[in-house]
Amino acid sequence: MKIAAFADVHLGNHRRLGGPVRSGMNQRCLRSVETLRQAISMGISSGAERIIGLGDLFDTCDPPPQLIKAVQDAHALRTARGETVPANHILGNHDRVSLSLSDHALGPLDPVVSVHERPTVVAEAGENGSQILMVPFSPGPAFGYIRGACDDWRQDFHRTGPCTLCIHAGIDTPTTPPWLKGAHDSITLADLDRLCVEYGIGLVLAGNWHEHGTWDLPDSGALVVQASALVPTGWDNPGLEHYGKLIVVDDRNPRVSLKVIDIPGPRFIEVSSLSEAEHAMKQGGGLHYYYINVRLPPAAKLSASQIIRDLTQPHVACTVTFDTEAEVLQAREAASVTRTAASMVEAVERYVEKMPLPGGVSRANVLKRMKEFTE
Repeated sequence: MKIAAFADVHLGNHRRLGGPVRSGMNQRCLRSVETLRQAISMGISSGAERIIGLGDLFDTCDPPPQLIKAVQDAHALRTARGETVPANHILGNHDRVSLSLSDHALGPLDPVVSVHERPTVVAEAGENGSQILMVPFSPGPAFGYIRGACDDWRQDFHRTGPCTLCIHAGIDTPTTPPWLKGAHDSITLADLDRLCVEYGIGLVLAGNWHEHGTWDLPDSGALVVQASALVPTGWDNPGLEHYGKLIVVDDRNPRVSLKVIDIPGPRFIEVSSLSEAEHAMKQGGGLHYYYINVRLPPAAKLSASQIIRDLTQPHVACTVTFDTEAEVLQAREAASVTRTAASMVEAVERYVEKMPLPGGVSRANVLKRMKEFTE
């Protein structure tokens, strides 16, 4: 079966640089919906027989009705022959409120997609047909509930066709940052390899953690794909490389058939100058919507408004933040040299000598003014 999969769209009215509201959705939300529509369209045009969402379609469990309707419309796209392609979504941690049935955000999508709030097998007809185990997010250690779902699967299904596991759990690898290692919502490559050997799984598709990655498992020979956030959520998902991916793969030969397609959409870039921002946008081309945060030293406050004006375009939204870390450290150093001063005047002189000052400001004039207030 040829599959088109994506994850972590996080649709919602995000406030930061949200833009004007139209039909209950701000501009940033509308751009994210368009990204979803393009991903589904690209999946269909790539010949996918099934569209799979790997969790966190919505950013919250109470999306506005206008957004739900827009998502329904995006899933109603048809092939050139006028046929719809079936879509299946598992719940992510952002989509669901509790483990109670129907206590989640995807319920209204039932007319156009199959929503999996419990582990479910999607199977092709025939003894050799593909089978896909859809395992939604559940609280607690991911390995435990994923293994439980696999046990139930083995009891109910006895087939020889390709087996795919779809999960909403981060993939814990040797390069995972220390602060994510061992997270309850993740599963290690070694644990996945054991599951794939035991249950005959050849392909694992995962959502939850936002950076894209692929791994070959040594013992089972299975392919693991962490899809990426189809729409990055902010400057905690920075840059152009790791996000906005659509995974197209045939489960009968996943390693050879795998295609990773970049879908145009919002991208978040953090830079320290106008030229750096322009370079990043040139690299990304004119396909994306750019959300740019320019980090400037406090001394550059006067130029902030001009930078925003220079960068603002129909496909660009810009904000400026001021990086005060260096200035704070310099001020602490300046304060520390005053501790051994024999008098207030000496302390003032030492502090002014070391204190951070904007460009063009005379230390002599600052010292003169400070002495006027202290003598």
